[in-house]
Amino acid sequence: MLILLISISVLTIVIVSHATGYNQNLYIFQGKENLGSENLKSKQIHDTDGVPLNNADDSEDLELPDKVFTLTAPSDYVTFDLYLKGEYMYHIYIELVTPHNCSSMKITVWDTESRRFDIFESEMFHDPEFGRYFEIPFGATESGNHNITLTAESEDNFNLYIKITQGLKCLYDMLEIKDPILYKLRCFSDLTTYSRSIQLETDHMYTFCIARVSAISKKIINEEVRLDYTITDPEDNVFTIYDHDILANILEYNSFEFGTAMEGTYDIDITIYLSSVQYVNIALAVMEDYQISEISDVNETDSKSSESSGTNEIKLNDENIKLPQEWLIGSIIFVGSLIGSAFALLKHYRKESYIGLPLKQK
Repeated sequence: MLILLISISVLTIVIVSHATGYNQNLYIFQGKENLGSENLKSKQIHDTDGVPLNNADDSEDLELPDKVFTLTAPSDYVTFDLYLKGEYMYHIYIELVTPHNCSSMKITVWDTESRRFDIFESEMFHDPEFGRYFEIPFGATESGNHNITLTAESEDNFNLYIKITQGLKCLYDMLEIKDPILYKLRCFSDLTTYSRSIQLETDHMYTFCIARVSAISKKIINEEVRLDYTITDPEDNVFTIYDHDILANILEYNSFEFGTAMEGTYDIDITIYLSSVQYVNIALAVMEDYQISEISDVNETDSKSSESSGTNEIKLNDENIKLPQEWLIGSIIFVGSLIGSAFALLKHYRKESYIGLPLKQK
C-alpha cells in the first residue's frame, strides 16, 4: 500500500511538471542545494548539526558557480543559494555555448532581507566566436544568504555558461579610497531618506561620492534613479548639492568637492527616488583631500613676539619684512640724529639772521 502511494505521488509530480511546461534544475554548491523560486524567500539548507552551511565563518572557502548548465525548452531556470559578503561587488557572467537562441533571459536576486532586485532581462543570441557574454554587477549591502535565479524561455534546449566572481569593495574598483571618513552601503526603496553625521575639520577640502551598485534591467520602462543630497554645517547652514538629479548608471558614480569653513558636526541627508523598481543598493564615501589654507586665528596676535624672536616686522607694499632688533634700534638712532641736526642748523641760522638786522633810528 505504501509503495502504491509513493508511486502515485511521483506520477502526479511528473504530470504537473509536463503540464506546466516549466522545468526546475537543482544544483549543489559547497553542500548547499539551490532552491526553487517558490521557496527562495523562506527555505534555508542546514547541515547535519543544524548549523547553516553558508555562514560567515566559512564564507572565505565557499566556491562560486563556474559551470555550464543545460536549460530545456520551453522554459527553465537555474537558482543558486549563495553566501555573499557585504560591501563587495559580484559579477555574474552568462554566455550561450550551443548554437541556439534564447528569447528571454531574466536574472533576479533576493538579498538577506528577502528584497527583490530585477537586475537583468534580455534576449540572447548565439555568437559563432563563443566570445560574446553578458556581465551583470551586483553589490551586496550585507553579508548573508543571497538567492540568484536565472529564468530562460527558448524554443530549443541550450547550454548556458554561468560564472559568478567576487570583485573589490564597492567604489574601491572605481576610486582610490584610503581611510575614508565615511563608507557605507545601504539599500534604498522609493523616497527613502538616509541621514548621517560626520566630523569635519575647518578649511579642509573633502570629496563626496555616491554610486548605484545594483544593476537594473534594461527592459524596465523607466530605470532612472534620482536623488536629493544636502549638507548642513555646524551653524545649520544648508548646502543643496543635488535636487532631484539623476544618479549615474551602474559602474559609474557621482562626486563633488566640499570645502569647510568651520570645524564640527556636519549632517548629510540623502533621499532616493525610484520609478519602476522596488530597491537599489547605494554606496557612499567621504574622503579628505587637502588643507585649503594655512589656518590662523585673525582675532589673536602673533605668538612670535619680538622679544622671543629677536626680530621685528615692517610692512612695505603689502609684504612683511623682518629686521633684526639691532638694525631697528640703529635706524631709529640714525633717523633721530638727522632730525636733531636739522633742528640745530635751523636754530643757528635763525639766530644769525636776527642779530644781523639793523636797528631803527628815532
